[in-house]
Amino acid sequence: MSRTKRLHDGAPTDGPRKADYYATPEWAVRALIAHMQPPGPRHDIRQPLRIFDPGCGDGAILREFHRENIARAFDEAEALKLMGGMDIRQASVDECKAQGFGVTLGDFLTDSQPLGAGVTVVCNPPYGGRDNLAQRFVSRELKVQRPGGWVWMLLRMMWINDGQATFKRVTWLRETVGMPRVLSLPRRPSFTGKGSDATTYAWFGCQAGVVEKVGTFEILPEGADHV
Repeated sequence: MSRTKRLHDGAPTDGPRKADYYATPEWAVRALIAHMQPPGPRHDIRQPLRIFDPGCGDGAILREFHRENIARAFDEAEALKLMGGMDIRQASVDECKAQGFGVTLGDFLTDSQPLGAGVTVVCNPPYGGRDNLAQRFVSRELKVQRPGGWVWMLLRMMWINDGQATFKRVTWLRETVGMPRVLSLPRRPSFTGKGSDATTYAWFGCQAGVVEKVGTFEILPEGADHV
């Protein structure tokens, strides 16, 4: 998945930072998949991974989950039906559709509809700075997700604490989902292909309608991405 800035005209600006567009590293997605994978030979696993990416960008997250479903012995047509998403940029939607993914054009914060049964939300949300887009994305994801359904977001490790002073983020989390499950990546990712990011990232997971009093923290092991 990619972070995609909410541009009213849907057009990218010059440079990845100006467009707030960063392609999610494949290994970071595979690390999450490895954590989600139940024990046993993968070819014996017939439980599908139904994924919705609300800011799908070029389809980086959808591609890795699609590959995992293929490894779980789903055929190409079946596996493609399990992938869905949305993006505000027409170019991103066109790119995902070219890969066979069922994505739609729209602003997730205003255009999204309730999700179907068994869908997991996986997202590398836009940060948005003062617009607080990441928190707004998470809030919307929890609203469209079915009770008990999982939402996973790739965020900076300090995302929760950094937003407390301005956005009361810790307070908001405690009132909506309690404490999330945190899966720290084993190394710093690169979103530009020009060296690693300056901070540590983690997958933050929570279930819609479930308020956890105690959160969990885990550092994903090196090699967790080799699934």
